[in-house]
Amino acid sequence: MLLVMNWYKRRVKRTDKLLGAISLCRKAGKLAVGFDTVLAAVLRGDAQLVLLAQDVSAATEKRVMNACGGECKTAKLPYTQVQLAMVVRKAAGVLAVSDAGLAQVCQKALQEWTGNEEKGKNEANVGADAAVHDTAERYPETP
Repeated sequence: MLLVMNWYKRRVKRTDKLLGAISLCRKAGKLAVGFDTVLAAVLRGDAQLVLLAQDVSAATEKRVMNACGGECKTAKLPYTQVQLAMVVRKAAGVLAVSDAGLAQVCQKALQEWTGNEEKGKNEANVGADAAVHDTAERYPETP
């Protein structure tokens, strides 16, 4: 946990908007945390944006994508479950934002993060998979 704290302190200035947006969603009560809770929100139609941790399993990612079915946007975050636990107060790899305005704030912060990655301003090794995308684009329906 000390290693995570040090990581958080070193990078908080660069990632403040993204972590701040996720924290704002939690404080507003518009963040579903955990696979079962997110799945229920998606099935109810409440989820506007589904966020996946960097280290979530491929099977979990596929199940979430299938559940969304193009109804809501999904994004892969540049954080592990342990790093997200510092913000959401629970170790979970799947998050869902249920408010449209807050979902836009999260998308904008994530796109800024991705833009910084492309420009080489960020030294964190998060990869190019931290982009918001529609589930229909990622998993097209097969005839």
